[in-house]
Amino acid sequence: MTTKFNIAVTETATAILGKLRPKKNPWVTNELLDLCDKRRALKRSKNSPEGYDAYRTINKDIKKQMQSAKQNWIEEHCKEIENSLKYNNNTKMAYQTVKKLTKTKQPRASTIQSKTGECLTEEQKILDRWTEYCSELYNRIPNGDPAVLSCPQTTEDDEKLPILREEVEAAVRSLKKGKAAGVDNIPAELLQAGGEAIIDVLTIICNKIWQSDHEGSVSIGGRTITNLRFADDIDGLARGEKELASLVERLDVTSRAYGMEISTEKTKLMTNNNNIMSDIRVNGQALDCVSSFKYLGAIISDEGSKKEVLARIAQTTAALTQLKPIWKDKNISLGSKVRLLRSLVISIFLYACESWTLTAEIQQRIQSLEMRCYRRLLGISYTQHITNMETGKGSAKPSGRHDDLLTIVEKRKLRWYGHITRSSGLAKTILQGTVQGGRKRGRPKKRWEDNIQEWTQLRLSETVRAAEDRERWRELVDRSSVVPQRPSGVMG
Repeated sequence: MTTKFNIAVTETATAILGKLRPKKNPWVTNELLDLCDKRRALKRSKNSPEGYDAYRTINKDIKKQMQSAKQNWIEEHCKEIENSLKYNNNTKMAYQTVKKLTKTKQPRASTIQSKTGECLTEEQKILDRWTEYCSELYNRIPNGDPAVLSCPQTTEDDEKLPILREEVEAAVRSLKKGKAAGVDNIPAELLQAGGEAIIDVLTIICNKIWQSDHEGSVSIGGRTITNLRFADDIDGLARGEKELASLVERLDVTSRAYGMEISTEKTKLMTNNNNIMSDIRVNGQALDCVSSFKYLGAIISDEGSKKEVLARIAQTTAALTQLKPIWKDKNISLGSKVRLLRSLVISIFLYACESWTLTAEIQQRIQSLEMRCYRRLLGISYTQHITNMETGKGSAKPSGRHDDLLTIVEKRKLRWYGHITRSSGLAKTILQGTVQGGRKRGRPKKRWEDNIQEWTQLRLSETVRAAEDRERWRELVDRSSVVPQRPSGVMG
């Protein structure tokens, strides 16, 4: 069934849509591409005097038009940024334009590893390795079970399926565009444009892969939970090693029946006790037991939220540096720069901040990051000996009063707690439920809910009752999220 599905989608798209002519740079027009085609044709005859003169003339013309087109493209986008922020109040267009201007070209790797791990540096060997890799990737013969791959019957109700149709539809809708297709040769755009029929077929395929007789023993608040999933990312939960091995084996066997494979490089094991002693394998390869891994863009670690916050600080600093031409441009007003900073830089740091457990060290690092951003924006050097208080006032003048970065994190976490408390889904069960067992010996680590009690000055049971009243909780959030004033000393 999957083979017929892939062939039908690709052939229909090729016949109706065709293929788009690629452009390496956004300012290149079709007229310039036509000139490049003429130059390519003249290159064969440039050994003669007449052919050389014609090739040289058109080459100069192309270079001149390329420079002019690039300069015009940059000027037009700079005008769009200022007009969108200052006059049209179209922030979305402004932010998209900034990303276009600050996007850097990724360098092409000059070395590659062979199948055995040997480093290849010669050009011909690198080309041969890429040919070998692409041949294995795109010419792979489906090895699924023919009985399973046949057209399935839809006899079950949607509510009884482990994977709902709405989940598949949301996953397809969230696929990123412009990405390379996999072994099925179907890009994300075709799946998104396929309509209801493709969603129905994908729902059946996903449920057939996941359905098994596995029953877990991990219970939170009286509810048995065997997995957490989002699109093709699955987080399996097990109480012991044997149960985990059984879960992995069932998922591997069922996936292979549909011609799919579990990536051993991306699949990791993590435990909250000692390391796993059993040898759990997928496709003949043992899975690594790690202390931290990235799931849905966030780092999950047995050390708490410190690794994730440090990673977010590094990503935010990189984005701040990438926008250096915007900060130095005097044609863009300071108010527009502050808005760009909050939307393009601070937003990177705030991703999934609702899940963080804030310690005193993490809070100090968040305040230091905020000062670093504003000093870079205002062009303040550490040699000028300007205090944090003066820096904060300088950033508040063009945009008005706004919350500190730490206050924003705290408010988001409190609001999310209130939202989940008023809901009735799996997130509420995990947040308020308890599990069997106890803590390890030694000093207890700070828990996520400890921040809620600390900021609200209420017991956990009292916060639950307060969060059920939306208006009362909203007032409590505004009153509780007050960050202590920063020290007015000089920060380098």
